[in-house]
Amino acid sequence: MNLKDRVGLAWRDELATQIMLHLESIDHLEIVAEREWSASRRRLDALHDLARQVPISLHGVSLGLVSSGSV
Repeated sequence: MNLKDRVGLAWRDELATQIMLHLESIDHLEIVAEREWSASRRRLDALHDLARQVPISLHGVSLGLVSSGSV
């Protein structure tokens, strides 16, 4: 089996320019879901465009590990 190294990053607005410049080298992006709950339509459209270019997963960070309550 031939495995290659893969690169994934967490999306951060301050890294956006560099992420977009090097998108061909990125295998996966993670988006923190809570940051996007009140996002503008323009921002959501931009994230949808990004998802067409690279796989994206949503990561929720405000739920506790053993409950459904926020921490």
